Amino acid sequence: MIRLLISVLLLQLSFSAFAGDDIIRRWEFEINTQDGVSCTYDSESNKLLLSGFEASDDSLFYFAGGTPLRLVCFDGTKIVFSRTIGDINSASAFLKLRGDSIYLFNNETVSLLRVHKTGTGPVNRLPIMISESHSSTETAFVPTDCYMSDDDVVLLRQRNTITVNDTYVFPGYDVIHVGYDGRFVKWKWVGDNESTIGNCYFNNDILNQYLYPSKTLKLKDFVGLYKGDWNGYGIYWGETLHADKASWTVVFTNKDNDVIDSYHISYHVDDKYAVIPLPVLTHRIDDETAYTSPSYCILRGRYLYMVGYQGEKGRIIVCRVDLQKIKEGN
Repeated sequence: MIRLLISVLLLQLSFSAFAGDDIIRRWEFEINTQDGVSCTYDSESNKLLLSGFEASDDSLFYFAGGTPLRLVCFDGTKIVFSRTIGDINSASAFLKLRGDSIYLFNNETVSLLRVHKTGTGPVNRLPIMISESHSSTETAFVPTDCYMSDDDVVLLRQRNTITVNDTYVFPGYDVIHVGYDGRFVKWKWVGDNESTIGNCYFNNDILNQYLYPSKTLKLKDFVGLYKGDWNGYGIYWGETLHADKASWTVVFTNKDNDVIDSYHISYHVDDKYAVIPLPVLTHRIDDETAYTSPSYCILRGRYLYMVGYQGEKGRIIVCRVDLQKIKEGN
């Protein structure tokens, strides 16, 4: 009992040290309530699938999920609007705040939807204009993954055995770029001569290189993914694992990718997600398989946002790390 009380006290002190200086902030939202966030949650397995998440620089949060697929916006924890987007859920619905609009790509319907960022007006459905000549396949292009960049939408489809111009191509991926008007921009076949059909399905190198704008930074005790640039720094988010300590870590690099600074959010191995929450699942492959994409953590302006959950409490949690305050304190 005494040991438990000491552990709780240390956890509270640890959280206060990080949250008290406002470097880290958290917002909590109820799941599957009228004024909460729609999602798919299995209490037996404690798995929560959230189809999409986006954030603005001024902490407006957008969530997509549930059946029917619902888009909800919050200002902090105050609901701004909630509206139904479609009758069916999505294995993954990707969100992008761009100009005065929020765009959604639903991989179940292979469609691009546009809604005004205030939630007013119609839901515009933009057809994806991809012909067979723009794909290496002879069947309709149904993407298995997507990334919404500032300039275009990148659609990716994994292929095990295909031919192009009667020539066999090793397993790999179709990568198709379309504009936010749905028009075709460019196509590229990314083959992997060293892959076998069995292990090509989930090729992280290709996903990172062509789908997510992610590159990995590996140091002695740290592995993290590139999240973008801020104030002249490359920003990486990952974990530091050492024999006597563990932490979530933000790393700042220069243009040559040399480490300039870092910030550690320590956690106890028995409660890894006390401060930074357990990441939501973002992609459902089948009823038994789901995973979290790098897009659960996004860089918007000076802020890193992570979306996670506490299933036993019925809460989705958004955690924000302020890069400016980290640099001011160092």
